[in-house]
Amino acid sequence: MTENIFNDFFENKKKEIQWTCREEKLQDMISHLTIYLQPGDWVFLDAELGAGKTTFIQSFLKEIDPHLKTTSPTFSILNTIQIENHKLFKKIIHLDLYRIQNPKELYYLSLEDIFQKENSLVFIEWPWNLEIEDYQSFFKVTNCEKPRKIFLIEIHGDGNHRNYILKNVDLFKI
Repeated sequence: MTENIFNDFFENKKKEIQWTCREEKLQDMISHLTIYLQPGDWVFLDAELGAGKTTFIQSFLKEIDPHLKTTSPTFSILNTIQIENHKLFKKIIHLDLYRIQNPKELYYLSLEDIFQKENSLVFIEWPWNLEIEDYQSFFKVTNCEKPRKIFLIEIHGDGNHRNYILKNVDLFKI
C-alpha cells in the first residue's frame, strides 16, 4: 500500500496524497518516498513548532546513510550535509526560514553557490515565511538555478501520530 500512494502521486500525477503513521513507521514511508526524489528537487516542510520537520529530515538522512545526522538549523539558518557514497545525492541542504524576517537575508547566505541541481536535494522548513514573489525575486537577483521540482509536505498532529500531506508546488507559474 505504501508504494502505491507514492506511485499515485509521482507516476499517476495525483494532486496530493495523505498518510498517517506513527513516528516509528516514518522510516518505512521515507524509504518509499526517497525512490522518487531526484537531485535538484526541493522539499518544503510546513508544520507548527515541534511537529516533526527536523525528525522527517533526520529520517531521510538515515535512509541515505545511517551515519548522517542533522540538527535543526533554526539559529544557523543553513546546514549543508555532504554525502560521499550515494548514487544520486552528494549534498543535502537543510534551510530553516523560521528566523528570516526580510527576504533579502537569503542573498547573504550565498545559496547560489550551494544549490547545484545536478547533485543536491534541498529541504526548507518554514517555507511560507517568504512570499512567492520573494522566491521569484531570489532566483532573478542571484541567478541561482531553479529547482527541478518543488514538493510540499504538510505535517499535522502531535504525540506519536502524525498526518502527512504531499503536494506539488509551482512557484514560477503563479
